[in-house]
Amino acid sequence: MVAMGQSNDLRLLPCTSKAVLPFCLQLMLACFKLHAFTDNSDDLSLGHVAVLLQHDWPQGELLFLKAVDKICQQGSFQYENFFNYVTNIDMLEKFAYLCTPEGGRIQLEPLPNQGMLIRHHTVTRGITKGVKEDFRLAMERQVSRFGENLFSVLHHFCIEKIIIIQSLP
Repeated sequence: MVAMGQSNDLRLLPCTSKAVLPFCLQLMLACFKLHAFTDNSDDLSLGHVAVLLQHDWPQGELLFLKAVDKICQQGSFQYENFFNYVTNIDMLEKFAYLCTPEGGRIQLEPLPNQGMLIRHHTVTRGITKGVKEDFRLAMERQVSRFGENLFSVLHHFCIEKIIIIQSLP
């Protein structure tokens, strides 16, 4: 059994992943959002917050919009685990919008090794001409994951210890 309490309340949960995972996701979100919205935050924490907010969507939409505002203030966002864990269609639409002129032309780098990709395209296709196309295609593939089991996606995120360890200050 896992104890979960608020003030003096104690609630016991069965020791199953369906019962424990939401509790773990809320704990992780509480930790990451403390760091994500400070002056010295990093994109990794903001990305983790976006991933974790998918669980209680749309209840977490206001916090997600706060994260988007922070990304807009920065002018860029780099989160290499984006295509592994962000499957919420509303979030995907918002991220795609950020790249447009109307959305502020925010520079998003959710692709692993996108820096290498940019250098490759500069040589082979001219100044980053193909990078936008690669991003568009990757977003289309990601939208097709919308029906994927979110519980499985978030469970995999939680057990990826390296992701969590990288985020610790």
